[in-house]
Order: sequence, then C-alpha cells, then structure tokens
Amino acid sequence: MCQPSNPRLTSRLVRTQRSTQRSTAARILLRYRNIFSHCVAANVLSSQAIDDHGTQSETGSEDERIDIVYKKGSKLGITEQRPRVKKTLNAAIFKCQADILLRNAFPDGAEKYNTIARSALVKCAEELGYTALAKRLKNDNDYALTLAAIPVDRIPLFRSQVRDAVLGAIQSTYHLRPGDVGHVNWLHKGCRYIYPHDYKDKHCGDEPFALPIFTDGLRATYFKTPKSFGWKIINQFASSYPEKPDEKELPAAMVALASTAVFAAIDHHRTSPCEISNFSTNSFGGAYKRNIAILSSLKERSLEAYHDVMHELFKAVWYVDVSLYLG
Repeated sequence: MCQPSNPRLTSRLVRTQRSTQRSTAARILLRYRNIFSHCVAANVLSSQAIDDHGTQSETGSEDERIDIVYKKGSKLGITEQRPRVKKTLNAAIFKCQADILLRNAFPDGAEKYNTIARSALVKCAEELGYTALAKRLKNDNDYALTLAAIPVDRIPLFRSQVRDAVLGAIQSTYHLRPGDVGHVNWLHKGCRYIYPHDYKDKHCGDEPFALPIFTDGLRATYFKTPKSFGWKIINQFASSYPEKPDEKELPAAMVALASTAVFAAIDHHRTSPCEISNFSTNSFGGAYKRNIAILSSLKERSLEAYHDVMHELFKAVWYVDVSLYLG
C-alpha cells in the first residue's frame, strides 16, 4: 500500500486515527457503563421486593403482594386485602368454623390464635400454593397474629347462631317462666335439662339429648338445606364404633355446643324480661366442658351406647326433603 510522502500529512492522519479510536472507545465504555448501571438498579429493586422473610412485599405484582392493607378509619377486614391474603383468609375462616363444630367449640386465649387460627392460615396458604405467604405466617408473629384476629373475631357470631335458634323454644320445652330462678337452677344442676324430666315431680330421665329442642336447633342452624354449613363438612363425620363404621355420628363438639346453647338460653330466663348475654367462653365455657365430660363418660362406659346416641342424633338432623329444592 502506498504511504503519503509528506510528513505533515502523515502526522495529521495519525492524529485523526487516534482521535477516532479514542471516540469509539469512549462510546463503547459509555454503553457498557449504562448496561452495568441498569443491572445494578434491577438488582436493587429485586432486593427491595423481597423482605426479611423471603416474601414479595411492596413492589411485587398486585396478585403476589402479601402486605397487610389497613383501611383508614375502620377495623381491619378482608375486603381490602391483597388477592392472595384475601383468599387465604376466607379459606381459614371456613376451616376455623369447621374446627368449632368438629373439635372444640369454645377455644380460649392462645389456642384461638395459635392452635386454630394461625394453623388454619398456614395450612390454607400451603394448600393454595402460596409458599411465601405460608413462610411469613410461620416466621413473623406480628404478621400472623394480626391476620389470625380476623377469623377469631368471627367465632362468637358463628357460635351464637345455635343459641339464637333454640332461644324461642325454651319456654314451651321446659315450661319455664322468665324470672323463675329456682326452676333455672334445677334444670342446670347436673345438666338435668338434657334429659326428659318432670319439674313438678322433680323426676329426671336418663336418655341424654332426647328432647326435640336439641335436634331442632342443630337442624335449623347447620342442616336446614343442602347449602347449610353442616352439609359442607358432613364428609368429616365418622363412626366411633368399629363394628358399624358406616354409621356416621354427630361430633361431640357439635352436640356439646348445642347443649351449651340450650343451657345459655335457659340461663337468660333468670330475669324478667329475659336478658341475653354474650355466648362467650368466659360465661359458658364451663357448661360446655360439663357436656363434653358427660359424653366422654358415656363413651367410656359403653362405646356402643355412645355410638347409638350420636348416630341417632345424626339421622335426626341430616335428613332434608330434597324434593323441596328440585325443579
């Protein structure tokens, strides 16, 4: 290749080449610097989206966010919560209410939050595939107990439904007048009210829960239609008697709850007019435990007799005339 013979021209060409190289290098450096800065920014945002518990928080997509939403000026509720939190809460509320009827109708204190509500939230989150939410519910006590308060707050209203169902039948069933404290005390003593009896003769039978008020109250509250709550959990009913495994029984917790509801409704007749008090653990947890003790004692004495009582109660409440809901 021919080279220019003029030294000045040669020097000018060299300087031009070097300037072009420096300009090209600067552009390349600037390009990679911008790429690097973009990557760093992305990493920072990604880090901010993951909180200390490994869960997506404030910067995640709306469907993935699990932060608690507080509505100004109102109590913490479900409606305003993120989609995954809301779905988990609704599932946990159902699970807690089922637990009331299947296992323990009067949970108290820490058991409400930890054993029932928090466990229900964790299990529901896991079943729904919300791994990050389940992890945070397990590891973040403040977060878990705040959300657990929502299903816990619904327990008293759910539990009171059966008390409200039997209240109107107390006077006709027990011939009880408001303000008759002596009659109220007689019925309460030894849980006489669960047996057929004659108050005038002070006679009490020995067949528990045979009075229609128990089955009527249970049916009206939990088995009125195929859409009622009892029907939704009926597949969890079982038989305690191995020789008759297909004969379902009502759960002891459900029967004891209905009986405690009758106890409470009778107690409201201490005054005239009747005064309706809260159907709470503090007021009626003791009556519930006595009913559970009666059922446990019957079961220990004769499993067959216990099965017969609980299976007859099941048959009495679960039947629905399906033809009423067809067509």
